[in-house]
Amino acid sequence: MAIYKSQVQKHIRNVESRLAENQKWETIALVASGISHEINNPLTSILNLADLISLEAKKLANPSLGEKASKIAEESERIAKIIKNLVSYSQSTSSQWNYSNLGSILNDTRSFLHQYFLKEGIQCEIEIGDVPLAYCQPQKIKQVLLNLIQDARVRVNTREDTTGRKITIILKQAEDDGSSHILIQIKDNGAEDLMKGISQMNSLEVSKSIVTEHKGKMYRDEESSSWFFTLPIIKPL
Repeated sequence: MAIYKSQVQKHIRNVESRLAENQKWETIALVASGISHEINNPLTSILNLADLISLEAKKLANPSLGEKASKIAEESERIAKIIKNLVSYSQSTSSQWNYSNLGSILNDTRSFLHQYFLKEGIQCEIEIGDVPLAYCQPQKIKQVLLNLIQDARVRVNTREDTTGRKITIILKQAEDDGSSHILIQIKDNGAEDLMKGISQMNSLEVSKSIVTEHKGKMYRDEESSSWFFTLPIIKPL
């Protein structure tokens, strides 16, 4: 009876954790949508004015002014891309299952963290093999990738050599016990093993729960300094 009660309590905690995560993403989506609307309107005006300044610079034969206008437009477009990534990442589609391109999801995740990598001198490479579309909840898979890449980021930042920080993400099809599955590896070259970061915020447990929900496995291999998680290959009916 005591064992059954413990299992029920654990199940309730898992359900509560998932509900909390869903509510968090819904709130983030609302905030991101509002921020996007408020920023995109003045950003459009800035881009239009930059175009007008650029045209005026050509009329006046003023290359210096033209360069400044181009720089304004370039930085404005960068802001627009950041906002677009934020909205894309926060869309409340976590409960929707569909066939998704994991390569695109990986590239979106790297793009989302690009400014951090740039600031911290981290080289993040992606190797994409020939894999089928994955039947998954794309927003939740993004969350898993974000959590694990963030953990790798914490690890590589322990290196004293700031020029050698590297994260490699490998996506491929693998065989195990005669069956095929999709394998994602997040490898870092951190200087030491750190069991903190994502585990401190319960993100590791959430990630494992999401992967389990997708009928996959998630594990850490210290020898290769890598996180791995798998997803089953489910063919469309």
